[in-house]
Amino acid sequence: MDPIIIDDPEEFLPGAGFDFEDVTDVFRDAAAVMEAGSFIFMDDLTLYDAMGAFEIGEPRLDSGLISENQTTSLFDPNAPLLPQELCWIIDRAFAYEMAWHNGNPLSHSVFTLLYIHALAGIDPEFVDSHALTSFGPSRPPELVYYVLRSWVMGLLKCCDLSWRELSKGCVQELEDWQGEKCDVSLLEGTSVNFVVSKLKQAMTILQLMQVDVFSNPSDYQSLIDSAREQLRLIRSHPSPQPEVSSSALHAFDPSIARLLKTNVPLRVLSISPPEETWKAIDNLLNGWQEACLLAQAHSLSTWEVRTFVMLVSWAPQFSDYKVVGNLRVWLPNPPLRIPYLRSYLQVGSQLSFKVNINVLFSLPFMTAS
Repeated sequence: MDPIIIDDPEEFLPGAGFDFEDVTDVFRDAAAVMEAGSFIFMDDLTLYDAMGAFEIGEPRLDSGLISENQTTSLFDPNAPLLPQELCWIIDRAFAYEMAWHNGNPLSHSVFTLLYIHALAGIDPEFVDSHALTSFGPSRPPELVYYVLRSWVMGLLKCCDLSWRELSKGCVQELEDWQGEKCDVSLLEGTSVNFVVSKLKQAMTILQLMQVDVFSNPSDYQSLIDSAREQLRLIRSHPSPQPEVSSSALHAFDPSIARLLKTNVPLRVLSISPPEETWKAIDNLLNGWQEACLLAQAHSLSTWEVRTFVMLVSWAPQFSDYKVVGNLRVWLPNPPLRIPYLRSYLQVGSQLSFKVNINVLFSLPFMTAS
């Protein structure tokens, strides 16, 4: 291209010296033959280029944007609660916890419980005396400062133990599970024994995550039985929906990710009904039950058969059959195991196989030349 001689200051404007041609009609004609929702990409298009197409203030990416139809939460951690309101908060938090186990980020699930971010404000050792004036006989302060606070600590510690199991590498982060903590503490530096001392109700679940099933399956089984009994009681006494004026309705903020350090775009989750949550927890207990049964199997062939005893417990009509192979595929609707259980069983099976392989190669027919 020949050099451009610029004599007039106006020619410093963009495009000065070039003879541009309007090609708007070319793009319009090409777009007219495209199907709705289709795209055409350049060969060197990057994710950075694609993200640059969104405008500032785009709700799908600007997590700090609050639209006109959204309102900020009126949450008060020191607000008195009725017992049934406390049960409703706990039940709903269980649903969010299972949503995290199903692959959703913590910022969209567990961390929407605002009491997690206000633990210091409901510490009974430092509670403001003026905050106690709003409590009464039907709404005692112990429900908030002891029962609820201890339960939130148990929830966080369960998530911490699950996070540690999931981060062992047996399942893929960002594919099977989301590990971003958003600088929110999961009580990593707090021991399980301390949390258990604060929370008797959640002791069973915490101990199930702490106890090594492959070293002590009998204790593990007793914890599973206790958890099943507690789940049965919860199912038989569902918590009622709080009234419109109840402060319990402000205990969750589905858009809390706007205030957290996260790289994940904001997405409000649709929480499943309570019965679906209890089914998910029941499947979690079934997975622990399977781990307990496998921990008591001492032969490689039994690990290959794997779920025969579980199949018999789900479908007793198969108890008279000698089944060989992976019996999980025989079930009409086999339950999907959450990433935590898949990782837990893989780690346990690796340890068990190492022991069995050492025994196997010590046999005479394996060492004979």
